[in-house]
Amino acid sequence: MASTVSSREWDRWWCTTLHFCDITWGAGGSTADLTLEIANRMQKQNMVCVETMMHLICTNMLVEKIDHALSTIKSNGIQNVFALRGDPPHGQDKFVQVKHIRAQYGDFFGITVAGYPGRIANSFSLWKVIYV
Repeated sequence: MASTVSSREWDRWWCTTLHFCDITWGAGGSTADLTLEIANRMQKQNMVCVETMMHLICTNMLVEKIDHALSTIKSNGIQNVFALRGDPPHGQDKFVQVKHIRAQYGDFFGITVAGYPGRIANSFSLWKVIYV
């Protein structure tokens, strides 16, 4: 698959003083494949010490697709992932990304999560949510 990011755009990025790059999952209607490609390319261009993190939005994604994305970025040396909950596909039990990532990959990944103050509408207890 050809990247939609031109060589000139990459060169412009490398002329800046980037220290960290966070790649959004399927931004602007693009595919997850493009997200993986850009994250992997950023990591390979790491000659300028850019730390790369990839969003992993699990909305309506089968566990196999999530594992494919994780194994792909792991094989390319990306150690940071932003795990966003999303909703499980119809018929699949709830999916807890952080527990799954730790069970499958141990401490390889640094995991970032999003949260908000207060109790989640579908949670029984704020403390139960915090300590899961």
